[in-house]
Amino acid sequence: MYLHLCFHDFNDMTVTFMLYHADREVSGIKAHVTYGGKRYTFPVGVSVETNKFVNQRCKAGKDAAAVNNRLMAVQAAMVNAVLFFKQDFKVPDQRDFRRKVQLFLEGNNAIDIKRREQRLVDYAEEYIAGCGLAEETVKGYVTAKNKLAEYEKEKKVTLYFEDITLKFEQQFKNWLIQHHYSRNYIGTIIKNLKRFMEVAMKVDKLHSCTDFKDFKVEAEVADAFYLSVDELLQIYRLKIDAELVMTMREDARKQNVEATVRALNAVKDRFLIGAFCCMRVSNFSRISEYNIEGRTIKLMPRKGSTLRKPKPVVIPMHWVVAEILQGAIWASRWRMCSLIGILRRFAVWPE
Repeated sequence: MYLHLCFHDFNDMTVTFMLYHADREVSGIKAHVTYGGKRYTFPVGVSVETNKFVNQRCKAGKDAAAVNNRLMAVQAAMVNAVLFFKQDFKVPDQRDFRRKVQLFLEGNNAIDIKRREQRLVDYAEEYIAGCGLAEETVKGYVTAKNKLAEYEKEKKVTLYFEDITLKFEQQFKNWLIQHHYSRNYIGTIIKNLKRFMEVAMKVDKLHSCTDFKDFKVEAEVADAFYLSVDELLQIYRLKIDAELVMTMREDARKQNVEATVRALNAVKDRFLIGAFCCMRVSNFSRISEYNIEGRTIKLMPRKGSTLRKPKPVVIPMHWVVAEILQGAIWASRWRMCSLIGILRRFAVWPE
C-alpha cells in the first residue's frame, strides 16, 4: 500500500513521493519522476509517522521542518537532474540518474557536474563499478585507475579527458618507467587507459578527444625457462630463516624479520606447488583444504571461464606438494620478488 504525494514544477514535471509502508506507524519515503518514458526513483533518506504526513507535508513532530526541507531539496534536485539530461537529449539509466540527483543535493550546479564528468579517474571508477566484466579484467581496470590516481597525486594535477593527449602518453609512460614497471605492465596500463577513453567517447559521448587511438601498447616477449626437478628440490630444501633474511634487509626489528620469514616461506611453498602442478598463479593461489581430494588437487580453472564453461581439473600431487600442504602457510603474492632475490644469491644450480 502506497500513499502518493505530488509536487509540480514549472515545466509540468511531476515529482511524486511515496511512503514505502503507509499501513505502518512509521515509514521511509521514496520519490519518483518520469522522464523519456522511464520512471526514476530516489530514496529520500528520512522516515516519518504516517499519520502525520498529510497534504504533501509533515504536519507535526519535532522533525517536521527538517523532513519538509528534505522533501523540497529532493524535489529540486530531481527536477534539475531531468533538466540536466534533457539538455543533452539523453535518457540515463537508473544508476546514473540517482548519481546526478545526489550531486545536485550536495550543492553542485550543472556546470560543476559537467566538469566533474570530464575527470578521467572519476569516470574510470564509475565505469569499473558498472561494467560487469570478469574479475581478472576488472582487476586490470582497477590497477590502471589506481596508477592514474597516483600520477595525479604525485604530479599535483587533475586529469580531464581533454588532457589525454599524445604528449600526456609520453609523460605518463616516463613516470611509469621511473617507478621501475616492466614494459608489459606499462602496456597493460595503457591498453586499459585506451579502453576508458573509448567507452567515454563512443558510449557515453563525454568527449571528442581522439589522440588515445594512437597510443602505443608495447609489450615484450618474456624469456621462457624451466627448472628441473633437482633444481626445484634445492628450492624446497633451502632454509629461509631470520639469519638469511637479515642478509637481505636493513630492518632488524624482530617482529618484522619474523613476519618476513613467514611470508617468504609461504611464497616459496606457493611457487613449488605451482611448479610441480603446472598451474597458473591465479589458480594455485586459490588452493584451500576444500580442493584437496586424497592425493590429488581438484580445481576449477579461472582463465577463460567467462568465455566457456570450464571443467574441474584433477592434478596428481607430487610428494613435495603433499608435504607443503600438510602445514601450508599462505602469504601475499608480491613477496615473490624478495624470494627470487634470495634464491639467486643462495641457491646453487647444478652445471
